[in-house]
Amino acid sequence: MLMAALVLLPAVACASRIGPQTFGDAIAPITPPAVYAEWYAQLATCLGDSAQARPFSAIHWYRARPAARFTDPRTGEVLAGFWTARREAIILGAPYVDDPAVVKHELLHYLRDVGDHNDPAFREGNRCGVAPSPAAAVASASQAN
Repeated sequence: MLMAALVLLPAVACASRIGPQTFGDAIAPITPPAVYAEWYAQLATCLGDSAQARPFSAIHWYRARPAARFTDPRTGEVLAGFWTARREAIILGAPYVDDPAVVKHELLHYLRDVGDHNDPAFREGNRCGVAPSPAAAVASASQAN
């Protein structure tokens, strides 16, 4: 008898109604590493004219605390990243803070100012190096190595 293995991978969730305060002590503010600005510039260049002129400096960055369970407060799903238009915040799960595909995924939400995943840039195999949505379906390339 064959049994399917159930693999749970973190998802990305993005919303405009939930602010960073919703996550309480599970997250902490961070100063973004310089490489985030490089990834932002790469993504903005890749998107071309379709990227909104939104400054990198306006983003408030947070990281889930390593021992905290970083979950979507609406669904309980474990998260890799979360963008919210409320306070222009990007929150990254502790294992994903160095993952360009996850960071770019959240930056794409910011540059498009949308919480949904209808944009083709969120699809697997996109040309901009964005983690596909749902991220639960595919681990990003840098996490798979």
